Amino acid sequence: MGPNDKVMVFCGTNGKTDYISVECIMRRLPSASIHSGKVQEEREQAINDIMDGTASILIATDVVSRGLDVGDVTHVINYDFPKYMEEYVYRIGRTGRAGKTGESISFLTKEDSANASELIEILEEANQTDVPKSLCDLAERYSKRNRNKREDENLPKRKSLTLG
Repeated sequence: MGPNDKVMVFCGTNGKTDYISVECIMRRLPSASIHSGKVQEEREQAINDIMDGTASILIATDVVSRGLDVGDVTHVINYDFPKYMEEYVYRIGRTGRAGKTGESISFLTKEDSANASELIEILEEANQTDVPKSLCDLAERYSKRNRNKREDENLPKRKSLTLG
């Protein structure tokens, strides 16, 4: 990060947002956090802090993925990958406003594998040159699991015999 960069870190839960916020505070990183469990005054302060540069990192749930216009966001980190791809698009849309460019980093786990193929499509549509091999592997494993599951569901059911 450069001295004037701003980062938005998206988490899936209020608790994770608080956890990451505490970690940033312990490391003396200028950050603020916002989620639905905060009172309105705390939310407004977090927004003011990121807008005026007091904080360069905003840790948030999807409560701010839409509607909040924070200028000059240079990085979006999806610490928890969103459940719906539409939210992914809104989240990464926080960067690159007004013709500027930005970076997005997303962490995916096995639990996120259902979204891997669609994410690859979005990356390719956006002309991303380097779609990570690990993402392609995650999509393939998910697809293979689903094929095997469908095949298992189509197998004839065994009948039990009662010997008497």
